[in-house]
Amino acid sequence: MSKDYTTLNVSQITPEDSIAEYVYLPKIVHMDDSAVDCMLDFHKHQPLSFPSNTPLMEARQTMESQEQNVVLVLDESKHLVGVLSLEQALSRRVVSLIEGARVERKDVLLKSVMMPLADVVAVDMEQLKHAKVGHVVATLQSMHVYYIVVYEAQQNSNKKVIRGIFSTSLLNRYLGQRRITVDPAQTFTVAQMQSNLNKSS
Repeated sequence: MSKDYTTLNVSQITPEDSIAEYVYLPKIVHMDDSAVDCMLDFHKHQPLSFPSNTPLMEARQTMESQEQNVVLVLDESKHLVGVLSLEQALSRRVVSLIEGARVERKDVLLKSVMMPLADVVAVDMEQLKHAKVGHVVATLQSMHVYYIVVYEAQQNSNKKVIRGIFSTSLLNRYLGQRRITVDPAQTFTVAQMQSNLNKSS
């Protein structure tokens, strides 16, 4: 038996009514706000992803045009193998490594400069239910990373589902000022970059 639903109150729209403007500025959060408030939730926002052999310049241009701060890097089987942030792609360290490897920027691939999955910092979504933005900031700074991946543990399985991500660039926008600074640990060398380039050629 179906329920009886009452009708909604209806009105008319006139030419004098206005269309709501899209608010480009992000919401403002504070250090004592819930951590989940500033997480890029993959249930609400489809993550930007690229194959690992995508040129860095191509990925960077897409990130900038779509206003995305972080990309997921996938292998040929579409498994997650690394992460790269726009801040990382623009960092002096990456530029100096490219110059040190003496390669053209157009030839540098994501797999040469991404944060390998083994070095990506991850936290359980369950833990975030009681965490504040300040806890995330402290973790980013103490771990010397640009981002933290958030996962959900699957029941009756050892596997995890990637639920979202925190990034320093997005957090700085949400906090209303450039408050977070990190000194990322070196995760790759000139020799490793050259090795990756030789494998791709």
